[in-house]
Amino acid sequence: MTEELLIEKLNTERKREALDFQQIFVYVVKSEIVKVFKDKNIFFKEELKLRESNNIKEKDYGIEIVTDNLSIFDIVDILNEKKNSLSIKIGKVSTKGNKIFFISSLGVHKAVFTIALENRDKIIYTERRTIFDFVSEKEIEYNIFQSEEMAVLLIIDILKKMEFCNDMDSYLKLYNLLKEVALDGRKIMSILEEKTENDERLVGKSLELKFNQFKGFRNNKYLKQNWKRHIRKIKEEKKSWEEVYDLILSFVTPIIQNRIENNIFIDSWMPELGRFLD
Repeated sequence: MTEELLIEKLNTERKREALDFQQIFVYVVKSEIVKVFKDKNIFFKEELKLRESNNIKEKDYGIEIVTDNLSIFDIVDILNEKKNSLSIKIGKVSTKGNKIFFISSLGVHKAVFTIALENRDKIIYTERRTIFDFVSEKEIEYNIFQSEEMAVLLIIDILKKMEFCNDMDSYLKLYNLLKEVALDGRKIMSILEEKTENDERLVGKSLELKFNQFKGFRNNKYLKQNWKRHIRKIKEEKKSWEEVYDLILSFVTPIIQNRIENNIFIDSWMPELGRFLD
């Protein structure tokens, strides 16, 4: 499909859905990246959706991926190998740390995109998702981290950093996950046990002491200031620290309590209710 035909198709979709073209453009870039890594051992850290708000943020121009057998140089090679076959234009690909940068363009629309890479020793818990490809007009499958594993990893990060958490991204990611995704309590407990069984800080009495301390974080001035600074920095819609903390506390309390007591927990998290349902 020529660039002109694709732009025409996207403009039709934009008008039909009352969207800004930049929203469609960002979505198309992500669907093209999915095609680049199709059949590769690549897992996306979140579901790729068409953003309904016209307020496109800096983070929307990025994708986070995870792999257990590819280096950042492998990812760059794959991207360079496939980029000329895409329906969008991708310029020079560069790297810094664990991030890949490239300029993507479609007609007069242009933006710098990033791909953040995380390497893990072993990836077990994954799910299949689909993203609509405007070029082929078909759904394309891709792999994401299982939502329950993401939730556990965020909980662990929060409990390890405790009041010394400077980067509040784990709080924001967990909050957004809890607002959007139903979660299986049995899976969460199984993954949490697997991830923490060899970490003395996150089992038994040590976990209980940490959690008792965590329950007092609602009024922690340092964390509250860090939260305000974080959402201002990333230009996130304003959410109060208390709102975010209260939802996370509601989520982690039965999980941690049952983990401390070595109990079975099978309730399901309902995002529309903001609590577990047995």
